[in-house]
Amino acid sequence: ANADGKIDISKYGISAFGKAEAKAGAEGTVDGNIQAGNGPIKLGGEVKGNAFAGASAEAHGGLGITANDKGETGFDVGASAFSGAKASVEGDVTAGYATAGISAGVSTGAGAEGGLSFKAGNGHIKADLDLGATVLVGANVNVSFDIDYGQAEKDIDGFISWINPFD
Repeated sequence: ANADGKIDISKYGISAFGKAEAKAGAEGTVDGNIQAGNGPIKLGGEVKGNAFAGASAEAHGGLGITANDKGETGFDVGASAFSGAKASVEGDVTAGYATAGISAGVSTGAGAEGGLSFKAGNGHIKADLDLGATVLVGANVNVSFDIDYGQAEKDIDGFISWINPFD
């Protein structure tokens, strides 16, 4: 069992985060990834598998609002409670400036989970949605994306400078 929390108030904004978790059982993970290319032309992917048997409960939440151009604004909320066994696979694919991820799982036992997050700033727009339910047999799914608009902007500026004879 563990708990964590943080509140940060500065001249640029405010952020707060909290998390509490308790878990008993056995868990295992295996993963691998591959990436090809560098710069604006890159492709990559990651695949991960998870298995858990036991009981767990978790709640988390956060909110941040900042006023400087380097900061991030967003939120993160979610909770889960589960008893039983579950297995899931997840993967993500990166193409250029965008990364999309999905995970799916099956479970047996009893429980529910849900979460939603969104973050914008520091050159990225990120979103994540997590839903799941188990009554004897169940399933869960998580979908996420990350757009690196900051790097895209830098690469476009570099290309324009490269082709501009007056720069």
